[in-house]
Amino acid sequence: MRMHSLNDAFEQLREVIPHIKMERKLSKIETLTLAKNYIMALTNVICEMRGEEKHYTFQDVDEDSAVDLETTTDDTSREQNNNSMFQQNLESSQENVMNTR
Repeated sequence: MRMHSLNDAFEQLREVIPHIKMERKLSKIETLTLAKNYIMALTNVICEMRGEEKHYTFQDVDEDSAVDLETTTDDTSREQNNNSMFQQNLESSQENVMNTR
């Protein structure tokens, strides 16, 4: 019964965090990582709207980084794409909010 409730909670979390739709569902660790990053990004948006310093920084992954893109797993690449996608969406939403003030 407890595992069923826990799995239901993960499924509900998967439904509300922004991510790239994949052929398979997000793993539990992917779900938690995306949720954590989403919360951090939303916190930054709120801080910026209040005129406060952002609490969190996000690092872009580029070809010159220490990560060898050819050796990363598909899961890691998907997670990076998901994180990048919702960070861009948040920045775009934040600009829209700031422009309507």
